[in-house]
Amino acid sequence: MTGDDRRAVILGLDGATFDVLFPMMERGLLPNLERIVQEGVWGRLRSTVPAYTAQAWVSMLTGDYQGKHGIVDFWRNPTDRSGGGIADSTLIRAETLWAFLGRHGKTTGFVNVPVTYPPAKVDGYMVSGLMTPPGRMDYTYPPELRAEILEAVGDYDPDPYDPMAPSKTLLNQCLYWLRKREEACEFLLREHPTDLFMNVVQELDQIQHFFWSCLDDSDPRHSPEGAAEYMPLIEECYVLVDSIVGQRLSLVDERTNLFLASDHGFGPAHTWFEVDKFLSELGLLVLQSKGRSALNRAASFIGLTPRKIRSTFLRTDTIGLSQKLGRWARIAWGRKLETALTGQVDWSATKAVAGSPTTEGIYINLKGRDERGIVGSGDEYEELRDLIMTKLSELKDPATGATIIEDVCRKEDVYEGEYVSLLPDVVFSMKQGYMPRDDLSASGILEPIPCLGYVDGRHRPDGIFMAVGPDIGEGEIRGTRIVDVTPTVLYAMGLPVPINLDGRVCLEAFSRVYRDSHEIEYEEPVVGSGDSESDTAYSVDEMEKILRELSGLGYLS
Repeated sequence: MTGDDRRAVILGLDGATFDVLFPMMERGLLPNLERIVQEGVWGRLRSTVPAYTAQAWVSMLTGDYQGKHGIVDFWRNPTDRSGGGIADSTLIRAETLWAFLGRHGKTTGFVNVPVTYPPAKVDGYMVSGLMTPPGRMDYTYPPELRAEILEAVGDYDPDPYDPMAPSKTLLNQCLYWLRKREEACEFLLREHPTDLFMNVVQELDQIQHFFWSCLDDSDPRHSPEGAAEYMPLIEECYVLVDSIVGQRLSLVDERTNLFLASDHGFGPAHTWFEVDKFLSELGLLVLQSKGRSALNRAASFIGLTPRKIRSTFLRTDTIGLSQKLGRWARIAWGRKLETALTGQVDWSATKAVAGSPTTEGIYINLKGRDERGIVGSGDEYEELRDLIMTKLSELKDPATGATIIEDVCRKEDVYEGEYVSLLPDVVFSMKQGYMPRDDLSASGILEPIPCLGYVDGRHRPDGIFMAVGPDIGEGEIRGTRIVDVTPTVLYAMGLPVPINLDGRVCLEAFSRVYRDSHEIEYEEPVVGSGDSESDTAYSVDEMEKILRELSGLGYLS
């Protein structure tokens, strides 16, 4: 097989789930997506473990899971969330789709893909997306492309959102940026054609985080009044996304195949699981007894937490003060509350701590690996992991009597590769409706998520995969994983596939004619382009803004 003139288009729909799309198709709202279902292939796509944005999109773009590509969280180092900084594109250790195609003489255009800041020097162009620092002007490669985009569309922001709570303002922002970003994409497709073009539509993720109970009438928090208020704008957003799908369908010709994929699916979020509180009650996480302020002691006595204060403030904020304060004031206010009301960890007595919510795991405070480690390797380490796994498996919601953990395992049972050491020692996944947090100030292990001011939906493992084009088959396909997207696209473009990828070519997505005439060709892998010595791409102020956005989406405490 030799690389020919085949092209590919990838449309990423962040957080898209058939649980929402199929009902809308049945109502005739999404004719272009329905057309792909009828004329191409479709199926659920299994995301990473856990199913979060940073590691999922990078897994899609490399064909490898976290243990090989090194992006395991939104943090550069998930065990150092105070000074380690936020992950960026320089930390991707596996070869990326753009690097592979460039090495084979193919041009690429990538727009609004998460974890692509700073943009790579590609043979083509790149416009970074989610996690681009606010106010930066260096979000395009080549640099002069930014001026072209602004001249063509008048306004562009690679990461414009500052989510606080469900509102019509947020939905109108989604509509505005959907249109502006699509204007930019169509300009680039027209003026700078490439062999592969990929962009990600971020807005579905934003909408489903804050309006899931409007979309899902089986959700116990569903309100007919709330749905009536917000659904017209929500549906307008989905219809606009479908029109973007229609534009990409217009690009399909005798040598161009179209692929649609989401990084994960979605479901309800009604209860926080406070992981550090769980560890504290097991005696594995210990707070310092000395130096606690009078305010801290009083707050603990009456059950006052920063979250309860923030929830009350948002619920009674009739004049929109939370928005008027601005990002920096809100961040400073929240951190001062946390400092005042939460005790400090006593590392000399602490054996285990929660990873960030987007690792869905627990780290052992291990001697020889962690700076203040106290747990010995070998039997002590393994016995502690066994204890934690058993206690997690037994954990029940007193309101229902049912267990809340879907699966729990050791990290080496899930991951492999050079960067497994960055991953939690114990990995768990939660049943639908439950969402992990790492809030030491929590009053209980399980806490209801307030209906106002916090996320309404959370990521689930099953996203979507769809394809249509001259080389694509028809009907439902099963077993597709997020790491399969890159090798499948390479095969569709007539290119060899690196032999060591975690992903596979989804042959079942292709027509028999194409499969019979195109044998899969493999090649030896090359070293990825990540720079382990690079400094963080973000200033302190820029990092604060991104942390604010990630917290608003429920990814961080």
